[in-house]
Amino acid sequence: MKRLFFTACLFVMCLAAYAMVSESRNNAETMEAKVPATAPENPVTQQRTKDLHSSGDSLPGSQGNHEKALTKKKIDCKMCHDCEYPTGQKPCLVKCPRTESSVYHSPAEAPEVLALDELSDRFGSVVFSHRQHAQMSEMGTGCTGCHHYNTTGPVLNCKKCHEQTRKRENITVPDLEAAYHRQCMPCHRQWGRTTDCDSCHLPKGAAGRKKQREATRSLKGRSHPERPKPTKIVYETSYDRGKFVTFYHDEHTTTFKQPCINCHKGDNCIKCHDVNKTTSQEERHIKVHKTFEEHHKACSACHEDENCSKCHKIKEKERFNHAVDTGWDLKKYHAHLPCQKCHEIRNGFNKPDRNCRSCHKGWKRGAFNHKVTGLELSANHIELECENCHQAGDFTKKPVCKECHTDKEFPKELPGKRVLKR
Repeated sequence: MKRLFFTACLFVMCLAAYAMVSESRNNAETMEAKVPATAPENPVTQQRTKDLHSSGDSLPGSQGNHEKALTKKKIDCKMCHDCEYPTGQKPCLVKCPRTESSVYHSPAEAPEVLALDELSDRFGSVVFSHRQHAQMSEMGTGCTGCHHYNTTGPVLNCKKCHEQTRKRENITVPDLEAAYHRQCMPCHRQWGRTTDCDSCHLPKGAAGRKKQREATRSLKGRSHPERPKPTKIVYETSYDRGKFVTFYHDEHTTTFKQPCINCHKGDNCIKCHDVNKTTSQEERHIKVHKTFEEHHKACSACHEDENCSKCHKIKEKERFNHAVDTGWDLKKYHAHLPCQKCHEIRNGFNKPDRNCRSCHKGWKRGAFNHKVTGLELSANHIELECENCHQAGDFTKKPVCKECHTDKEFPKELPGKRVLKR
C-alpha cells in the first residue's frame, strides 16, 4: 500500500514539472515572436561602433554587444544621441556644448593658414584658410562657433581637447577627426553640395605635399573679400494692407551706423557661397518663403514696437526723412549731428523727448544765446531764468507770460524781437 502511494505521488510531481516546462517554453516563443529580428548592421558601421565606444576593450560591433558594453560602463545612450534609435545613417548626435568666451579675439590675432595634418597617417592634409574664416565668423557664431568650449585667455586649438585616437576613455568628447568633420561638413554640404573627401583632403605622398606648399603660399596675406553691399532691397509680401517692404541697406549701415552682426548674426556660408547661385543683382524684388517669426527676426530688435504700416506700404517707400518719419524737422543745428548724439543705441534707437535739456544739460543763465531760436530777448527778459517762461523746463510747450504779466500772451506779445535763426 505504501509503495502504491509513493508511486502515485511521483507520477503527480512529474506531471506538474512537465506542465511548468511547457508553459515556460510557450512564453519564450511568444516573447520571441513579439521581438522583431534585428537587421544585420553595415560592416563599416559595426567597426565604427566598435572604435567609437571601446576604450581598449575587444568589442564585437553588434548592437547587442555595444549596448552591453555601454551598460557595463554605465553610459546612457542619450549622453551622445538625442533620438530613441540612432543608426549609422542617422546618428542623431547631440549638439556640442557652447560657452561664450569672456575675451574678444579679433581676426587679426588668428593665424593666416593652418595645415591640419595631425591625422596624416590615415588621411591627406587639409589646408585651412583660418584667418578668412575668422574674418567672417562674426557674421555667424563668432570664434565660439569652432572654439566652442574656450574660457578666458588664448584661444585653444582643437587637439587640446579632442584626442587623436578614436579609442579613448571619455567618449562624450568627440575624437579629433569627428570634431573636424562636425565643424566643417555642415556648411560645406550646404554651399558646396558635396562632402567628397578630396574636396578638402589633399593626396598623400609627395604630390600632396607639393599641393600643400602651393595652397599655403597662395593663401598667405589674403583676406576675405569685402562683400558687395546692396543699396536697396524691396521685399514682396502677402500682407494685404501693404504688399511691399523697402529696405535701404546703406541707410542702416552708413546713416544709422548699425554693425552688420545686428542683422546677420547666425548667417552661414550659403548666404553668399553657393555653387548653384547665378545672380547677385544689387537692387531686386525678393520673394522668400519663411515663417512670420523668421521674416521679422532681423528687424524686431529695433522695430518691435512699430506698427505694421511703418514698413509695409502699397508701393516702394522713399528714403528716411527725419521730418516726415518722426514729425521733427531737425533744421541746420541738428541736421549735421550723428544720430547717436541724440539717440542712445542699445538694441535700437531710443526716442528722446523734445525737451532741450534731455540733451543740453547744465544750462545756466547767460550761457545760452537765445538768438539761435529766432527770438532775441529784450533787456527786461534776458536775465530771467528759463523756467520763468518755460514752465517746469518743458521747452516743447508754448511759453507762458502769466508769471509776470496778466495781460500778455505769447506769441501775440513777444519777450523781445524776431531775428533770423543762426
